[in-house]
Amino acid sequence: MNSRARSGDSLFRTRPTLWFPLAVTVPALGYVASRLLISGESPASAAPLGIVFGVVFAAVAALAKHVLE
Repeated sequence: MNSRARSGDSLFRTRPTLWFPLAVTVPALGYVASRLLISGESPASAAPLGIVFGVVFAAVAALAKHVLE
């Protein structure tokens, strides 16, 4: 692994304020997009569930990261 990739990786590992919002946003957007495309739900009903899904996903990922390190 080159030094640039290692520095980026260590930046996300040492700063949870950077990776936690990203860990919430990506799954939340994926959930919302799937609900909009597959189920035809409105954005107003899909967005709150997407946010909850993203927060739970990020919390479980953070817990697993903490336990495994």
